[in-house]
Amino acid sequence: MGERQPLALDANIIIVSFELNVWEPLSERFDVVVTRTIINIEACFFKRDNRIIPILESEFDVCTVIDPDAKELSEITSYLDDIVLKNMDPGEREILALAKASRLPDGCRICSSDGPAIHGLALLGLADWSVSFESLLKEIGYTKNLDYQFTEAFRKVKVAQGQQDKIQGVGVRKP
Repeated sequence: MGERQPLALDANIIIVSFELNVWEPLSERFDVVVTRTIINIEACFFKRDNRIIPILESEFDVCTVIDPDAKELSEITSYLDDIVLKNMDPGEREILALAKASRLPDGCRICSSDGPAIHGLALLGLADWSVSFESLLKEIGYTKNLDYQFTEAFRKVKVAQGQQDKIQGVGVRKP
């Protein structure tokens, strides 16, 4: 197989990949990119068979950890308006800040099932960087019954909304 393609994952995708028992094949196929906030605060446990199971920090040893600096976080909060930002988790804001600052590895895609994060990517003009969890599972040879927010259809709706808002100047701060 050659070099692994970089893939930034939001905490919700990491959690669901553990719940569905696909973390290992996902992290073997892709160079998973995360922030420390996602590792230390947001993706700490998952549920399976009515049990809460901790995600050990060692599970992230296979990941590339990149954290935005204060300037990059400031730039994302200066660009997106408060209504958009308040609906995002800190890890999502960090991944978008890295994307806006061109600090993610070349060819990196971003997977989130949270509408505000996908919407934010489109507002940044980076909609083509987004990928649905459903599409990722197909790439590694899995098909699973997924909630709507994990599907390609959901991603397309949120991308279209974000692109429309970008054109209308909604969701971004006025210069």
